[in-house]
Amino acid sequence: MWKTVNYAVQGRGHERDNIPCQDKTLVMAKNGVQVIALADGAGSARYSHFGAEAALNATGTFIADHFDILINSPDGVKVKEAIIQEAQEALTAEAQRLDCDYRDLASTLLLIAVKDEVFMLIHIGDGVIGYVKNQDLLIASMPENGEFANSTYFLTSPGVVAKTKLAKGKTTGIQGFVLMSDGTAESFYHKRSRTLAPALKKMIRWTALLSPDYMHSLIADSFNRIVKLNTLDDCSIAIIALSSGKDYFQLPPEEKCQLLGINPSYPLRARKQLERYDNILVLLQTPKTLPAVAKAIHLNRKQTRKRLKRLVETGLVQQKGPYYRGLDCQPKTNRR
Repeated sequence: MWKTVNYAVQGRGHERDNIPCQDKTLVMAKNGVQVIALADGAGSARYSHFGAEAALNATGTFIADHFDILINSPDGVKVKEAIIQEAQEALTAEAQRLDCDYRDLASTLLLIAVKDEVFMLIHIGDGVIGYVKNQDLLIASMPENGEFANSTYFLTSPGVVAKTKLAKGKTTGIQGFVLMSDGTAESFYHKRSRTLAPALKKMIRWTALLSPDYMHSLIADSFNRIVKLNTLDDCSIAIIALSSGKDYFQLPPEEKCQLLGINPSYPLRARKQLERYDNILVLLQTPKTLPAVAKAIHLNRKQTRKRLKRLVETGLVQQKGPYYRGLDCQPKTNRR
């Protein structure tokens, strides 16, 4: 099972100039296909935020509806032409609706689609696509810049098919993919060394582990407090990760503290709190009621309820009626 999360925030430059956020993101599950996509509207195009959204909806739906044909086609050029034609037809219709020039809707496009054990990648313009395979953080597609500095290619650019990157492959060994607009890449992509920040690996791991709502709240907090301060541009991200509750017990204590909202400034207290949470997750490999959990961990019901509530929020525990159950979180066993 693949889990997704996406987020976009208006950049400080656009806040100052009262310009809408031109970054748009999409997550979609249809016909057994899961899609994440991101489009960064051109700053010079007045309606690019509308164009970005129209392009995402059109390409995401088209690929989900025709994935088997597209993935099995041996002709990569025809696949790119079909996808771009769908996007451009949507942009033409949007231009008519807004009574604007087609080029006023210019945007980039980054997309990953996954079905069963295969994936498809599409990349037009700047932004970065990364992935984790066999625990290594790698780059799947780097930014494509235009003839001049700070320029790139868009869906509305002449000859865009030739500038479109297409990749297909097996998902074997892949833990997840991440899409970033160029604003987000300023925090997570080092241009000179062409490397990604280790924090992305953590974000993919957490997406696989946590509930989508909880992960969304963590990313929103991080982007609003930190990421957007590193650039004037809009910032957006989309992640798809292979679900695995077992990863919790493999996390270092400092990551567990971050996930569970434990203050690490007091090490002894933090360690005791983590032990309580760990014990609860071990206990809940079989469903148990609140009184049973409280009795087992030697804690009053009020405090036990507080900890169970946090675990339910993270997605590590599910509640059904009076019963709580951990989601496939098992501690590592030592073997000799």
